[in-house]
Amino acid sequence: MVAAAPCDHRSAKEVIFDASAGASAGAIAATFVCPLDVIKTRLQVHGLPEMQPSGRKGSVIIVSLQNIVRNEGLRGLYRGLTPTLTALLPNWAVSGVFQSLNSPVSFL
Repeated sequence: MVAAAPCDHRSAKEVIFDASAGASAGAIAATFVCPLDVIKTRLQVHGLPEMQPSGRKGSVIIVSLQNIVRNEGLRGLYRGLTPTLTALLPNWAVSGVFQSLNSPVSFL
C-alpha cells in the first residue's frame, strides 16, 4: 500500500506572500534586463548600427545604448516594459507559489 502524501494546508497569508515574492522577483528581473531586450529587438529589426569612423573600437551594445539615450532619452531604454510586466506578472506570481509548494524547506 502507498501512503498518501501529507496535504499542504497553507494560509492565505502565506500564499499571498509567495505570490508577491514571485511577482516582485520577476518585475525586478524584467526591469534590469529591459534595456538589453530593447537593444536585441532593435538589432533584429534594424540590423547593426553605423559605427563612428574615428578609429575607436566599441561594442555594438554600447553604441546602441548611446544611440537610444541620445535620440530618445532614458525612457527609450525601457520601451516595452509596461506590456511585459502586464503580461507576465501573473505568471511570476503563480511561479512563486508553485516553487514554494515544491520547496523542502519552509522559511515562514
